[in-house]
Amino acid sequence: MSKNFWDNLFKIIVIVSALVIVVELLSHLIVAILWFSELGYLPNFITRLQTQLGVWLLTFIISVVFLLGNLHIAKRLRWPAHQNSNPQSELPQHESRVIHLPMLMTIVLVFSLLIGIMLLYYTEIAYSAWQIDYTLPKITPPLPSAFVITSAPEIWNEIRQQLPKFIVALVFIVILLTKPYFWLRSISIVFSLIFGLVIAGNWTRILEFLHSTAFEQSDPQFNLNIAFYIFSLPTWQLVEFWLNGLFIYGLVSTTLIYLLSANSISEGKFPGFSRPQLRHLYGLGSGVMFGLSITHWLRRYEIINSKFGLVYGAGFTDVNVQIPLTTILAILALVISIWLGWKGVIGSGKKHHFNNQKYIPFSPLPFYGYLSILIPGIILTFGVQYLIVQPNELARERPYIERSIALTRQGFALNNIEQKTFDPQGQITAKDIAENNLTIDNIRLWDSRPLLQTNRQLQQIRLYYKFHEADIDRYTLKRKHSDNKETINEKQQVIIAARELDYDAVPERAKTWVNEHLVYTHGYGFTLSPVNLVDEGGLPYYFVKDIGTSQEEGDLVTSSEEIAYSIPINKPRIYYGELTDTYIMTDTKVEEFDYPSGEDNVYNTYDGTGGIEINSYWRRFILAVYLKDWQMLFTQNFTPDTKVLLRRDINLRLRTLAPFLRFDQDPYLVAAKGTKSAEGIPDNYLYWIVDAYTTSDHYPYSDLGDNNFNYIRNSVKIVIDAYNGNVDFYVVDSTDPIIQTWQSIFPDLFKPVESMPATLRSH
Repeated sequence: MSKNFWDNLFKIIVIVSALVIVVELLSHLIVAILWFSELGYLPNFITRLQTQLGVWLLTFIISVVFLLGNLHIAKRLRWPAHQNSNPQSELPQHESRVIHLPMLMTIVLVFSLLIGIMLLYYTEIAYSAWQIDYTLPKITPPLPSAFVITSAPEIWNEIRQQLPKFIVALVFIVILLTKPYFWLRSISIVFSLIFGLVIAGNWTRILEFLHSTAFEQSDPQFNLNIAFYIFSLPTWQLVEFWLNGLFIYGLVSTTLIYLLSANSISEGKFPGFSRPQLRHLYGLGSGVMFGLSITHWLRRYEIINSKFGLVYGAGFTDVNVQIPLTTILAILALVISIWLGWKGVIGSGKKHHFNNQKYIPFSPLPFYGYLSILIPGIILTFGVQYLIVQPNELARERPYIERSIALTRQGFALNNIEQKTFDPQGQITAKDIAENNLTIDNIRLWDSRPLLQTNRQLQQIRLYYKFHEADIDRYTLKRKHSDNKETINEKQQVIIAARELDYDAVPERAKTWVNEHLVYTHGYGFTLSPVNLVDEGGLPYYFVKDIGTSQEEGDLVTSSEEIAYSIPINKPRIYYGELTDTYIMTDTKVEEFDYPSGEDNVYNTYDGTGGIEINSYWRRFILAVYLKDWQMLFTQNFTPDTKVLLRRDINLRLRTLAPFLRFDQDPYLVAAKGTKSAEGIPDNYLYWIVDAYTTSDHYPYSDLGDNNFNYIRNSVKIVIDAYNGNVDFYVVDSTDPIIQTWQSIFPDLFKPVESMPATLRSH
């Protein structure tokens, strides 16, 4: 076949691949817009999207212009192919020694391998920033560590133990020796994309930095407001991560362009660097040292949460040795950066005739000075710790232990605890019991675990119903007084468990596309048991149980009229829960399974407000692309009113809406009259309530312990409508600076707790 055929085929493949990627990205964007609009939080998504696109674009443009610009300069300044064979041609003079083949190959191989290591390292970080595990309490990606030359051996050891990565790293050596300029340009674009993705993946930290709220406390070492450590320092660490990678790769790739010019490998030597080449490398070296200066400067503040020594946070050695040392190193690295930049601008000094043996235009003295401080400083750190601090540790570390205790108490809000001495006398009388009958009546006989196991045997009714969790709550019940005339309100501790539908438990022969997405759509009802009562045979006593076996069809069975009056039930369908991990289509030509009634089944059609309308073929196509469900395009079961319900798993739903919060792992169900439903929409009385926390791992001196955070506030309560899927965030601790920051970022997302319906606030 002709060459034109293969060229045209390659172009077609590229165009088709590009279209597929564009359509895939557009489907995710459009579905996200539709989903956030459904919940009424589109402005929050727009803010998030603008931040992500803005920082990605800014980072990418700066990175790609810097890297490609330097490679273009290197291409223009590199030695021509004939330079080694014609050293006396009218070209810039060599101002450094000739590098012969053994040393040349060593440098080229090490630099090529370094680029491979860097690319693997940064690719993993970019992947982790966007590969989100929605099962975690908090899904904000961890802060990436900046790449420094000294970390390369450790990373290389890890790569050697993983064969695929090892092969990839070796491939870089081969390809860079074939077409260095082409591959280095390509890798520059990849690096720029990675830098942008990592920074954009940390959009929450960027927004916190731009909208930071001051704390009432300052740290005891630098006397800086704690907001600097919580909001500003993480963003500066991102900048450090970016600039270090940018400058190191820029220097290494440019050096390779020069070393591989003049046919140096085939000729067996590199003729030496010219004055323009050296000036270029000086400028890039200045950037590397500037990045190192930033690393040392930020290290001063990171030491505040040091784990070195007895106490968490900066101890005696940190304060008296490490902080002064890093300050000196930061200043010295900055001075070296300025010196290299000056040499890059004005050149290497007075122009000399080339003398390969005597003239060395580069002075290593500043670097010797840097190392002469760094290495003794490391030795001094360990010497002070083991020879001065440890022999008299308590006396030396006492002020810092006090700092750690005080700020740990602040970080975990333990300083607000009221301490009282409990002195039980053990002299309870019958009168005491009679006067505290409500307390006695709520003494727990049941634990949630055995009751949950019993529920699974007695109350699941069908194999596909599941009781995932059982939670303890209190309900106000109407009860008749002993004289049967007066009705009183009493609080009763109960255990409540939701009866959800688990599609995985549907028999295999019934697992069809129609059943999964159109028929088995929701769970039904719950059980409610008092903690202090036992039924016949040692079984739980149920206030609420079963499904419509003795009352109106579809109603849950209640133990008494008082319970029926006190516990709002209605039609307790659960479309959003902890086990609802499938997407469904509702209001279709196929009726949904509602609940079993004897040997038959009762069917229903969803009439709630949740879901994205599929009212046009283009929406159907976009959703089919997003869900990878091509049967959506061809099914005849849809109507003009059909909607698709996405992210019905409440844990996934919450983390998608507010990834910056830490969520309690145990949502609990509440039966209560919440907000009034819109006209034509049936009342729903089932809600999920979830605790959410603001956390940080940057609170100075606060001990992490076994956690990955050292600051926490239970600042938010979240209510999810189990039928309609609405999500409301209520702020319960308005004094928390972190939640204040997020309120300023997303003013439409959070509501004051006072606006929560009283029936829900009581839970």
